[in-house]
Amino acid sequence: MKKAKTNPITIEMELEIKMFRKWMLQKRYSANTIKSYIYLIEIFFDHYRDKSISEISEKDVEKFNYEFIIRKNHSQSLQNL
Repeated sequence: MKKAKTNPITIEMELEIKMFRKWMLQKRYSANTIKSYIYLIEIFFDHYRDKSISEISEKDVEKFNYEFIIRKNHSQSLQNL
């Protein structure tokens, strides 16, 4: 999977990603699983880089799912991530 970043995400988002990675390591997720989750969350945060994390709503998640996954015909397994 290639990274599809256009602009750097915020420091707040970077910190959340680091905490999420640490949580997954503590839960003993495999390296490939962690890589996949981090890849997708970076794309998600990049998509909403103009919002703070606290402003991202469930509707934003649904919109991302439709615009990034459904419309671009990504796999169901990527959607499940």
